[in-house]
This record gives sequence, structure tokens and C-alpha cells, in this order.
Amino acid sequence: MPGNFHRPGISNPQKRTADAQRTKEQSVNQQAGAKQQYEYAGQPSGVSDMPRSIRENYSSEQGDLLYGLGQERFELLQKIYPGTQLENIPVQYIDSMNTAKMECAMNAVYNGSASDEYTYFRKEYQSSENVDAYIHTMRQQDAIGEKDSKFNLRKRFEDYYKLEKELYSLEKELIENDESELNDDSLRRLDKEFYNIIKRGCKAGIMSTLLDGSKHHIHFSLDGIDMDGVVTKTRSNPGAGMPAYTGVELRCAYRLRDQLKDKLHFYENGLEVSAPWEKNPELWRKYIPKGAQKKDPPDM
Repeated sequence: MPGNFHRPGISNPQKRTADAQRTKEQSVNQQAGAKQQYEYAGQPSGVSDMPRSIRENYSSEQGDLLYGLGQERFELLQKIYPGTQLENIPVQYIDSMNTAKMECAMNAVYNGSASDEYTYFRKEYQSSENVDAYIHTMRQQDAIGEKDSKFNLRKRFEDYYKLEKELYSLEKELIENDESELNDDSLRRLDKEFYNIIKRGCKAGIMSTLLDGSKHHIHFSLDGIDMDGVVTKTRSNPGAGMPAYTGVELRCAYRLRDQLKDKLHFYENGLEVSAPWEKNPELWRKYIPKGAQKKDPPDM
């Protein structure tokens, strides 16, 4: 199961960094045998007089992805599959795909393994009747990396573990002498790189929704999110001291809002609601994407 990043023989900083990521990205990684199929909402968030529930909208058969805070995402899944035990809840977060690429890259660097992420993913979720749908979604995510190398997660993870291995080799004597981890500068460097890889993987999951052939929708739990912190980028990730992943994801969705349209769904307490920028446009006017800052004069 990919729920635990650490394996014997892998370095402590790697485990610590990954554990910090999993604090936010809580995941359950088994697929239930019971088949459930749901239709999408016919209208964008907030348009219908009767709000639709996540259970009505979500479709694992299309490879849909859930975003939001860790515990809140799990609670959303319990609304999709009520009464299902924890270990049997079918869950496909974006981090399930990121984890597959991370594990394969780790094994390639440390163990010389040549396994690919699709084979790994299929093995981990072999009991899932919808595994093919999520492999398709993962391939669409990878297509973003083919267009822009910084979104190539497998390559970026391999570079990360090569760097980690190199840093440990350089500092091996110091580590053995005082039984400590890497120095603070090296740890911060690794933390930041790990953060950037995960951040881009999460964004690629959203961006890939727009590609030809993509079937998956994005479902976002807004429960527990500090929207002021999202807009102002003041809500931090404890592992890297960087903006929280959920804020990064929401801002990405905001920038693509016109293209995503009815493929983007938001929920509060399991019911579909308007997009946060529709609900509070005054707040979201404070957020100016970096590209827009370069293009628009200050008075526009």
C-alpha cells in the first residue's frame, strides 16, 4: 500500500519529508468491490435551485479526482460511500498517482528497479474495477509533463532522490560521527524540492482535465479551508514552510475557471455550492496571478 512512504533502507529525511506531506494529504488506498455509478451535475456549481450532492456528481468510472484538506476529503468520501468501513472505501486522490511515481522513482534510484508507475498503480489497486479509468487519468496528468518538463513527476522525483543520495554521500562522515541527519541547509533544499514536485503534480491533475480525451472531473471540498489565506498565500505547509497545497490547487482552478466550467465542482458539507470566487468575488479580486501582474497596468 502506498499509504506509508517510508521503506527500510531509505533515508530519514525522505521519511520525514514524506510524513509531513501525508499529514495534509491523508489517504486511504484500497478500492471497494461494490460498484457505484453516479451522474454528473448538469449545471455548474450554484446554478441549480436544489444543490446536488457529491454522491450524485462523483464518478469513479470516469477517474474523477477529489481535492481539499485531508480529513475533509475523507469525510466527503464517506458521503459517497455511506456505511462503508474505512479500509473498504474506494479512494482516488491525486496523491495516489503522485505516490506511484514517487515510489517508482525511489526504487529506481536506490534499488535499480525499472518498474513503471502504471504497472505499480495497477498492482496496488488491482481489486479496483475502475483502475483503468484512473490509469487513464494518470496518463493525462503525464501528458502535461510531456508538454512542460517541470510537470514530469517521474523525472523530477528521480532527480530528487539522486540529490538526496548525493547529499548523504557528501555528508556521510559527519552523519556517522554525530548520528544526526543532514545539515539544515540540505534538509531545507530537499524539503523545498519535494514540495515543488508534489505541488506541480496536484496542479497537473487539474490542468489535465482540459486535455482532449480527458473524462475526469475535479471535486473540491471547501470545508475547513481558510479562503483568506488561500488568496493571500499566507497559509503555509508545515513541512516546507511554503504555501499550502490546497491553496495552490484552488488558485490553479481559479486561473483555469473559464476553461474548466462544468468539470469543476465545489462542496460544503457534501452539497455542491458556488465556486469560492463566485461566492466572494471581492476577496478573489485581491488575487492577481503572476502572469497577469506582468501584462496588466496597475489601474486595470
